[in-house]
Amino acid sequence: MRAWKKILRASILVVALTATSFVAGYAFDHFSFVGRLLVDRSGAVFAQLQGGGGEGSRRLNLQPLTSFWEVLQHVRADYVEPTNNDQTLTYGAIRGMLASLDDPYTRFLDPDAYRQFQTETKGEFGGIGAVLGIRKDESGKTELFTIVEIIKGGPADKAGLKPDDVILQINGRGTTGLSLEDAVRMIRGPKGTEVALTLMRKGVELPLEVKIVREMVEVPVVEHKMLDDGMGYLALKQFNDLTEKSMEAALSDLDSKGMKALIVDLRNNPGGLLDSVVEVTSNFVKDKPIVFTRQRRGADEPKMPKATLYRGYDFPMVVLVNHMSASGSEILAAALKDYGLAKLVGTTTYGKGLVQSVFPLSDGSAVLMTTAKYLTPNREDINKKGVVPDEVVEAGGRQLQALSPKELEQAVAHLEGFVAGTSKNGDQARAALGKIRDALGLEKPPEANKPDVQLEAAETLIRQELARRQGTQVARGSHSQPLGVLAGRR
Repeated sequence: MRAWKKILRASILVVALTATSFVAGYAFDHFSFVGRLLVDRSGAVFAQLQGGGGEGSRRLNLQPLTSFWEVLQHVRADYVEPTNNDQTLTYGAIRGMLASLDDPYTRFLDPDAYRQFQTETKGEFGGIGAVLGIRKDESGKTELFTIVEIIKGGPADKAGLKPDDVILQINGRGTTGLSLEDAVRMIRGPKGTEVALTLMRKGVELPLEVKIVREMVEVPVVEHKMLDDGMGYLALKQFNDLTEKSMEAALSDLDSKGMKALIVDLRNNPGGLLDSVVEVTSNFVKDKPIVFTRQRRGADEPKMPKATLYRGYDFPMVVLVNHMSASGSEILAAALKDYGLAKLVGTTTYGKGLVQSVFPLSDGSAVLMTTAKYLTPNREDINKKGVVPDEVVEAGGRQLQALSPKELEQAVAHLEGFVAGTSKNGDQARAALGKIRDALGLEKPPEANKPDVQLEAAETLIRQELARRQGTQVARGSHSQPLGVLAGRR
């Protein structure tokens, strides 16, 4: 049990939908040490440690390794083409073994992939400045590499990429069958080099070809600003080694400007380091479990907040979430909701309630393995279910729709008739123009200027709560108020 606790202290929460990023990639690092079994190349050791492999047994059953060794010898000796790379064959066997677990979060990282995995906690690396995730198509059978978020001012932003763009090819190679790590590695590269992407965009009939020059991109961990009526706004993009310090500076700045309420934006936050999530949540939660981890064996283990980080906020808070809020962001959102510290606004979160640990191997590779589930403070398992917001608010906005040839012909006819003066129906012509603009992805007003209806809903809730408190204060003539709808009940 003690060994598992050591491992879990260095555990990570890998993003939902296996979302990683390719700035390329949001970072999930920290690792634990595991002992290594050295096997004689002759395979003789296989016969020495036979025994039962039951749940409670500590004896190793190495009979399956005997079969692996025998197959390896046959491949070496009898396969139609020479195969002298035992490492490639072994890595393939490891990937196959982990794939048999049917867990998208348990996977093998070769040395290159593991080095990339480690560097992503630094917060700055070369790439195109976008977050990449995996989504299912409408049938639920095919996995699609999808742009989750674009980093403002980055190469992808300059090249015109948009959230929900699906990557079909990378430098001419199809993405079907690639792992997320493989796709990230292909998109990333040295600063100044070029990567070609073939994209599918909703509302655009033909694939788009985009060439992007890679840059060193600093991942924005935290963004903040003051809104009207003393409302602070804090957007958390990921949970890595930089998050807590960046958030501390942001909150201190908001405090200095007279913050009276806070909106925490976790939309599209894929998660990250468990330790970082605990640190961030410690700003708001005191002396109560932030999350429970449940291993295969043993009781639920609480993760307690760090008392030195607690800020003692006693004002209205709202947390914004959506279907791409995953893993660590779900822990924060659920803790604030369960303890009545904040109201959640938006759409149901992704539903990734699993903990991964990294097991480094002797050759520089590593295994990323699911080692526990996590439960919210109310002991709710949200895996594959997500956290349901208190107020459901869809993002809104028109959906781009492709036009059939017949619909396009009709739209053009309406416009031509209006221009030629043979038709006086301006509304019909404007509707036709709108359909054509939608089909081309040319929305008006521009997407960046669309109202953020979820943020507006959060602001409305906070204004209502501030007004309620002010009214209560006047009525009672006291500054000591009962904590209400959005208050910080502890």
